[in-house]
Amino acid sequence: MITLTEIESFFVVVIAICGFITTIGGAINLIANWKKNSKVQRHDEALKDHEKRIRDLEDKTKEQDTFIKVLCNSILALVSHEINGNSIDKLKEAQKDLQDFLVNK
Repeated sequence: MITLTEIESFFVVVIAICGFITTIGGAINLIANWKKNSKVQRHDEALKDHEKRIRDLEDKTKEQDTFIKVLCNSILALVSHEINGNSIDKLKEAQKDLQDFLVNK
């Protein structure tokens, strides 16, 4: 016949085994999430870095577009002056625009 102490001992062992399994499962889950989060975190940091670099490149491209426009207007004024022999006002305006861009850059 089974005594009460044997039943208690059996349940204590079962509860201890369940606690051990739960602890090991929790540790495995914690390590898996930590590893997953670190990959995601590195990926997010890389994306933020790429977005910043793209914004910087877009800003530089806009500045270069403005410079090219000013430079082309200056060249156009020079060509116009060479062809007509006048257009000094256009040359002065082109010079002012070019100076403004270079000084305010």
